[in-house]
Amino acid sequence: MIKLKDLLTEGTGGDCYKAAGNLAIGFVGDPKAKLVHGMVNGQGALDGIRFGHAWVEYGNKVLDHSNGKKREMPK
Repeated sequence: MIKLKDLLTEGTGGDCYKAAGNLAIGFVGDPKAKLVHGMVNGQGALDGIRFGHAWVEYGNKVLDHSNGKKREMPK
């Protein structure tokens, strides 16, 4: 059985929650912008690890400005 505590602490590190929150503040009042939190599956060095993550969806784009990067991709 998977415990909630294990899901929430499986992957650690990064500043995605703070970065996404700060980015979302810039879109206050814009109905096209959504602050999103979810569990994602890692890739590359994080392959096989699930972790909590946060990003902003704006229209048909995903904006991930965590860890000093500015990733923007189609939704």
